[in-house]
Amino acid sequence: MYRGHKLEPVGIGRLERFVGDMALKNGWSLATSVKPNGHKAAMIGSGPASITCAVDLARAGVDVTIYEALAHRRRRAQVRHP
Repeated sequence: MYRGHKLEPVGIGRLERFVGDMALKNGWSLATSVKPNGHKAAMIGSGPASITCAVDLARAGVDVTIYEALAHRRRRAQVRHP
């Protein structure tokens, strides 16, 4: 790829469709069952770091609760992450 040389845009919808069709064809499962380990964790705020941490902990069997001050959808839509 050369600087200044424009390629055609990537079709995100086409990529999602391709992966979805492949998943159905090959019998991929969406989620695996996780055995709870009895630990609990709380995330304060629902920013990208908190959500990522919550997902990782949940995959490890931790019961995760997310607390967010801007819990209403209208107000949350006004807050943007870079």
